[in-house]
Amino acid sequence: MPPLWPTEALKAQAIAARTYALARAAALPSGAQVDTTSLTQGFSTRRYPTTDAAVEATRGQVVLHEGKLAQVFYFADSGGATEATENVWGGKPQPYLRGVDDRALTPTICGRLASLCWTATLTEPELRARLALTSTVASAAIVATYPSGRLKTLQVTTGDRRTQTTTLYAEHWRQRLEMRSGLITALGRQPDGSFKVVGQGWGHGLGMPQWGAWARAQQGQTAQAVLGRYFPGTAIGAAPRFSCTAGVAQRQGQLPFSSPAFHPPQESGRDVGNRSLDRRGPYSRRAEPGCCRGLGRLAGERAEDGHEEEHRGNEDGELEERFLQAAAGAEDS
Repeated sequence: MPPLWPTEALKAQAIAARTYALARAAALPSGAQVDTTSLTQGFSTRRYPTTDAAVEATRGQVVLHEGKLAQVFYFADSGGATEATENVWGGKPQPYLRGVDDRALTPTICGRLASLCWTATLTEPELRARLALTSTVASAAIVATYPSGRLKTLQVTTGDRRTQTTTLYAEHWRQRLEMRSGLITALGRQPDGSFKVVGQGWGHGLGMPQWGAWARAQQGQTAQAVLGRYFPGTAIGAAPRFSCTAGVAQRQGQLPFSSPAFHPPQESGRDVGNRSLDRRGPYSRRAEPGCCRGLGRLAGERAEDGHEEEHRGNEDGELEERFLQAAAGAEDS
């Protein structure tokens, strides 16, 4: 999340990232708190007073459901609606991971950063490869969507006049087609034989959209209100104390590892966690970099030896500069 965004949005991100990090810490097979993949980290090499202040202001605060750490997810932009966990990547439904209608915010967000409402063009060979077909694609049509509008079922007619209908979870469609979002509103063949894909949003679509947090903070909503909107039925409270050993934490009932939703599946070998696919792809506008990033220290708490956790990362200066330009409303070039 860009450091120039409203304070309450930064605070909401700090609480969400802290919750995700603490709950994820004991889930790693190695017993480590983080690993080297984007499922557990992806932050900046630079520190900013605004993000440090957000971490300090929310120190120790997490999202709780019935007194336990909630399964918290976040991403860049919903495109107008988030989706329920069982439709994004499967797993047991969670009462606080339901679809949220954000259509009232869409004009504001798209006006701020137009590339979040996107169009992509695929050649016929590209679409055929992504759908793992051997015959040429004569036509393609969306025949069913999930409640948020994300793609559910795609019907394809091949050159040999065979029809194939495929249903996937929304996030699997996003990865299969290599799009910014699973909220694909149109997909059809063009006169030149290519296929045009029209969509909205960026990311997996589950939990808190960062641009939604920005828009709500601009309206004067607090971090607590923002998180309450995207995780209904939860509360903000103090982080529970637990051992970093997964087995101990699970036995104590402090970590929500029983649901498959906490361990997102992988499609085509790509990570599915709290980070959007970071690629330029076939878009008519260049992709904005790094929209889905954790904020601040791992847990926002003092280390046991009295020293604060160090804020490290792996982003280069060029991405950070573009991040700042996006936050200032600069035109995407």
